[in-house]
Amino acid sequence: MLEIYGKLHEKGERQELIKKDGEAVKDHFGRAMEKMNFVIRLKSSKETYVQFETMKTDILNFMGDTAIGTELRVGFNAESRKWNDRWFTSLKAFECEVYKVEEDELRFPKGNSKEAVADMMRTDRKNKPLFDNNGDIDDNYDSQLPF
Repeated sequence: MLEIYGKLHEKGERQELIKKDGEAVKDHFGRAMEKMNFVIRLKSSKETYVQFETMKTDILNFMGDTAIGTELRVGFNAESRKWNDRWFTSLKAFECEVYKVEEDELRFPKGNSKEAVADMMRTDRKNKPLFDNNGDIDDNYDSQLPF
C-alpha cells in the first residue's frame, strides 16, 4: 500500500463502465459499475499534481461531497502494463479520507474508520432528540441505527 497527502485539485465526473458490446459492466450484486478520476496537488515547493482513478463506491460518494481544496490522504496501488511497446501506469485509489480540516469544520476521529464515525454519531445523537414524521419524539431511536 502506498499513500500520499495533498489537496484535492480537480475531480472528474462519475463514468459508468461499458463493455465493448455497449452493455454496462455489473458488479457481483448486479449494480452498474462506475469510475472517477481525481487530481491531488502535492505539498511541495513546486506545483506537482498526481491523478488517481477509483471504482470504489465509498470513494465515489466521498468525492461527490468533498470540496476542491480539501486536504486528503489517499491510499493507492500503482499498476503498470505494456501496450504496443509502451508502458502505462495507473494509480488506483482504494482509500481516501480528510486528514486536516479548519477549526470551524467537522473533525473526524483519528483513523476515520466506520466504527469511529458511527460511535461519534451515536454519541452526538444521544444529546439531541430525534423526531419521527409526525413530530413525536422517538425514544427508541438508538436501536434503529443501521450500525
